[in-house]
Parts: sequence; C-alpha cells; structure tokens
Amino acid sequence: MTSDHYLHLVPFGDASDSGMSEAELSAEPWYCVTCHRPKPGTGAFDMRICQKKPVNFPLDCVAHTGTDIAHRDFLSLLGEENVARDLMLGTVYGPSGAPIEGWVTVRGRHRVIVRGSLKKGFEHYVGTRTCEACGNRLYSAYPPNYLYPAPNPDAVILQSDLGGLVVRPELIAHLDLKRKKGFGIQKLKVLTKPKDGLEELVAT
Repeated sequence: MTSDHYLHLVPFGDASDSGMSEAELSAEPWYCVTCHRPKPGTGAFDMRICQKKPVNFPLDCVAHTGTDIAHRDFLSLLGEENVARDLMLGTVYGPSGAPIEGWVTVRGRHRVIVRGSLKKGFEHYVGTRTCEACGNRLYSAYPPNYLYPAPNPDAVILQSDLGGLVVRPELIAHLDLKRKKGFGIQKLKVLTKPKDGLEELVAT
C-alpha cells in the first residue's frame, strides 16, 4: 500500500565540498566525470570533504558529486531496520584523513525522480536525457514538485534525484522535525498524471 503523499527531507543552501580536483574524482570508480554523480549500480562508498564537519546538519550533500551525506543519529530516528534495508552507508572523511564522527555517505537502494511542472515560456527547461557515459537518468523541471508514479511500496526510505531522502510520512510522524537552517521538509503528493508532459520515468 502506498501513501498519497511523501515527505522530502532535503538539505538546502551551501553544500560541503570534497576539495578534490576533477582528475582526483575521475579516479574514483563510483564517479561519472560526465554527469558529475555516482554511476548507476553504485553501492556504498566513502567520501572525503575539505571541511572539518559538514556544512548542513543533519543532512548535507557534497557539491558537484551528487553525493548525499547524513548524521547517523538522524538516520537512526528513521528506524535502524529501515535504514539497513533501504540505504547503503559509507564513511565520510575530513581534511586530515580521519573519519568525521557520526557522519556517513548515503546511497539509496531505491531511488526516485522528484518530478516538476511546465512553466510558460520556459518549456525548454523541462526534459530528461540519459548520460551518454554512464546511463544515469537526468531530469529537470520547475516546481511545484510531486511524485509520479507512486514509489516502490517495498521501501519506506528512498533517495531523491534532487538530493536528500524521500520518506513515508508515517515514518517521522512521531518526530518533532521542523525546518531549520540547512534543512527542509517538502510535501510531495503522488499524482496520477504528471504535470511536465513526460511519461513514466525510472530513476537509475
């Protein structure tokens, strides 16, 4: 059974920085140098950032790498069993080369494209294509955002193509989560028809 809406837990504002050159990133087996994000089929992987701690709490992303990172205590609020089933976690390292305590990279076993809408005069901005190098599905559109089709019902935590996590609302109903600096919660309705003029899209 699927929900009629989901919640998008998303970092916003400035992101953390890997401090790695394009040449260094290209040496990472998980990184696509063409679309600047993890390749399809990538599992858990480790990531270095050049800050002593991530910029945003409890969720963040690493600029120009398509990498989500999160604080382990926050993820535990979503249920250890849910996290173990739906997410793959790696280690976040700081500039000294030592792990940053409590922080992990996040890779969803299930990923979802957060869809958008057509905007008059900017129809050219809405579209999808496949990365010619790795096969990643790339998508762009304007808000308002929503989901179509309904996400995989077997998962309660999914990874968003826009960064962050998409979760069933009942998963965090008992938590006092509020928007704060660097962290937002967006309601995503599940629609029966997309507003962007495109058909069903499958995330990679």
